[in-house]
Amino acid sequence: MKQEVHLKFSAKLDSEVEKPLMNFRENFKKDIKKCDHHIADLRKQLANCYTSVEKAWKALTERQRNLEMKTQQLEIKLSNKTEEDIKKARRKSTQAGVDLYNQAQSKWFEDMVTTTLELEWLEVERA
Repeated sequence: MKQEVHLKFSAKLDSEVEKPLMNFRENFKKDIKKCDHHIADLRKQLANCYTSVEKAWKALTERQRNLEMKTQQLEIKLSNKTEEDIKKARRKSTQAGVDLYNQAQSKWFEDMVTTTLELEWLEVERA
């Protein structure tokens, strides 16, 4: 009889404790593997995201450098254009001054000739 109770107890332990624990263990292993695979996928995604961010950062840095260079080139170009405009304005101003001088000199010469001729005519009439 003891042996029969022992066998029943052993069978009950086997069916109610050991088998559910073994099933739990197998399912747990499967779940752990799924989690490991999921974590590995997430790590790959994270690595890809990091790489993408790094590439974007490099591209942004390059764009900023290009923008800075273009801005400097534009400033130089504008500066050169401004210098050219100033030189043109000076030339125009100088030319205008020369023209005014030439006109004034021509008028003065005409006035001197006219005045001299008039004075000479008056001197001839007085005599």
